[in-house]
Amino acid sequence: PDHIDVAATLINLGAVELELGIDREALTYFESALAIQIRVLGSEHSELAGTLTNMAQARRRLGDLDGALANFRQASELLRALGPDHPRLVFHSYHYGVALAEAGLHEQARVEFERALAIALPDDIVPPATIADFRFGLAKSLWQLGEHDQAREQATLARSLLGDDPIRAKVVQWLAEHEQE
Repeated sequence: PDHIDVAATLINLGAVELELGIDREALTYFESALAIQIRVLGSEHSELAGTLTNMAQARRRLGDLDGALANFRQASELLRALGPDHPRLVFHSYHYGVALAEAGLHEQARVEFERALAIALPDDIVPPATIADFRFGLAKSLWQLGEHDQAREQATLARSLLGDDPIRAKVVQWLAEHEQE
């Protein structure tokens, strides 16, 4: 029951539940996996970061923003050991940015969105629609920070990356609503 492969299976089950929107069950799987990972790998191993990020996403969707931010901070500490440009930071930084923006911490959110873009763009490690998500998140935080021209620029870049993707309509609507402000 404490084998690391059991933890991996629990993480996969949690990811499926998260994808299906069954967030409480997902969180339970992630918590069980984290307990095994800590027993097997220790509490400072970078492998725990992915599980903590998944837990944070589940907590955020369950309305526990404080718990989500705490999990994101823990994961960030563990990921620092990998270096500032490690590819594992891409999705962590994006999701952390989303949570920070929801908490109204837009300057911190901006840093995370910019980190995700800085790592992802040079190596084309994520698809264009994902880059569009990153840019749109950044645009919304920039707007809240009063940087309206830069916000519109990021949203416009996001729109240009989206074909018939469902998020395109949201970006187009946002741009229309923020055109002259």
